[in-house]
This record gives sequence, C-alpha cells and structure tokens, in this order.
Amino acid sequence: MQIPNGKIYLLRLPIRLSSFLVFLIITFGCITQYKEEWNKIAVLPVTNENANRLNLLVESAWTSLPKATSYCSGLKPIPMEEGGYSNYFCYLRSFASPKQISELLGIPIFISGPHEGGELVTNHLSRFGFYHPEFPIRLKSYFLPAKKNSGFRKATQKIYDDYIRKTARAFFVVHRKLESNRDYFDKETNRYIDLVSEKRLDPYYLDKYDLFLVPDFTDAEEEADGSKFVSWEGDDVYPAILVRETVGFWIRRRIDGTEMQFYLGLVDLLKLYDPDFYEVRLKEKNPSAE
Repeated sequence: MQIPNGKIYLLRLPIRLSSFLVFLIITFGCITQYKEEWNKIAVLPVTNENANRLNLLVESAWTSLPKATSYCSGLKPIPMEEGGYSNYFCYLRSFASPKQISELLGIPIFISGPHEGGELVTNHLSRFGFYHPEFPIRLKSYFLPAKKNSGFRKATQKIYDDYIRKTARAFFVVHRKLESNRDYFDKETNRYIDLVSEKRLDPYYLDKYDLFLVPDFTDAEEEADGSKFVSWEGDDVYPAILVRETVGFWIRRRIDGTEMQFYLGLVDLLKLYDPDFYEVRLKEKNPSAE
C-alpha cells in the first residue's frame, strides 16, 4: 500500500509473508556470498604472546578510559558519553588502531566495507562494514577482564557508570524494541539492503530513527496503520544520535550475520556491570498491556 510520504506499509498477512521470504532470500544470499570471502581469509590462532598483549591492552583501556582522546579526523571532538557509538570508536583509538587489534586477534575485523585508514564510515551510499563472523566471538573473549577478576570489576565500576552505561543500555533497549516487532525489523533490514545494493543510501537516512525509543513511535502517518512495538517506561531518555546509530548497527549486524554474537557480548557486559538494570528489563511487563 503506497501512501503520500513514499513509505510502504505491510498491512496484509500475504504481503508480510512475501516480504519476509524476500528478506530471507536477500539476506542469506548476502551471507552466502560473503562466506566465500570468509573462506579465503586465514584465521590464525591467538598466540600466547598476543593473548597477553590483548589482556594488558584491554585492562589499560578500561582503567584509562577517562583520559582517552578523540582521534577521528574531520570531526569536532565531543565528550565520549554524549555522542553515538561511533564517538567511542574515536576515543578507543587512543589505545590501539583497528589494524593493531586485527593483528592481535589473528583475523580481520571486517571482510569488506568503506572503513579505510582507520576511519569509521556509517553512511556510505553503497557499502557498510561487513564484520568477519569470528571477530565478535574473539572480542567477547578478551574485552571483559572483569569476568575473571571481581576485583577488576569493582575497580572499574565507576568508569562503566560514567562512560559506558548509557551506550550499553541504549544498545540493549533498542535491540529489545526491534525484536518486539520482527515484521518491522525484517522490513527495515530489507529496505536497507535495497538502498545499499542500489547505491542510494542517503547520508541522513538513519535520522528517521531519532525518536525510535519514544513509546508512541510509528512509521506511518496514521497511528492505526503504524507498526506496533513493546515499549518500556524510561527507554526514551537516550540522545537521538545514539538511538539512530544503534538502530543502524543492529540492522547491519542482522545482514552480516553477527547480530547474536554481539548481543551475547552485550549481555555479558550488562550482567557484570549493570545486573539490576538487566534483570529488571527482563522481568518488566509491557506497560501498554496493563
């Protein structure tokens, strides 16, 4: 059904099913294509020496995060906790470059994408960073020293609270809201694939998700025609730039097949540093269902 603003809304079950089948075909087609690339890439074991270096590097990054400096060219530095996740990337370069991380982990971070010269590009017209499937798995093994050291967790709790908590929570609540309406998640993923394949992803495309966490967010001009989501009180407190970038991140991870591994790493982080938030969110009921 075409409406004046140019968006297409899937209102009938046969259309929804047809769209989902197209989504599966396109998505798994992408993954199959890139699996051929995965097989061409040497996956090296992490040597003991590199494992020790990774452990030291990650511990240093955690404890020194408040002193980090932004290292992204062409961008005006803003406080780490006030931007989107791409802002963290700029600060984390204080400790290591993507190339150094790749060498220590024994795999490339990305199979393909527009990220060159250590810069992160999230609005390219026809490409996006396609993570190597092993990257989030290996990253999860090293980025949380607190899993094996409760003392380290206590020593870095305030750093998490001050610099990481807002972003970690945003990743969780955005993912949960997307998962509450899989038809919408499928549709937006499919649309993103189409725009990238046709080389017409607008640089400001993700702006439409600025209000995604607002309880009455809708993708239609008429509320009755819009997608329905499960919303939780208090989830609309995150900056628009963080929300839009996070929605885009989860859509792209769904396409490249790394969504679940990144999500499991996020859950590990929340269980360690934010257990009350995590448990409450799992137990809360949808307020609109009361």
